[in-house]
Amino acid sequence: MKGDEVVVRLTLDMQEIPYEPNKKRKQRRASPYLRPEQNKKGAGVSEEEVEEVYQYWVTVMRPGRARVPKLDIERVRKMKWAIADYGVELCKQAIDGCAASDFHMGRNRANKRYDDITLIFRDVEHVEMFLERGEGKKAKGDF
Repeated sequence: MKGDEVVVRLTLDMQEIPYEPNKKRKQRRASPYLRPEQNKKGAGVSEEEVEEVYQYWVTVMRPGRARVPKLDIERVRKMKWAIADYGVELCKQAIDGCAASDFHMGRNRANKRYDDITLIFRDVEHVEMFLERGEGKKAKGDF
């Protein structure tokens, strides 16, 4: 830029925004919420099924703990989507698969557990991965 020149950008509705080349921009993170089609799938799932899967997760992942994580709207949405796609029994098997993973249960470098229900039911890839881990342990007779 030379001297007094001002560079601007135009938005879609033709609004002018000053351009600042050295300004750091915030990085956008992926939304933790479900896509609209996933929300529609979960609409037909009953609250009893969600509660059953949640209570199973609490007994497997948080045995004997006085404080358990709250069943918030994000967890409900993820579980409804997973139950609609896989059913209650396969969702329980995915939870078992996560429990069978040494890494996800905290036996890793950081000694941190990665066993939240929103991780298990994050997307199809995670559910399938945990289902495979659970099937592998059942075949060996470790359950």
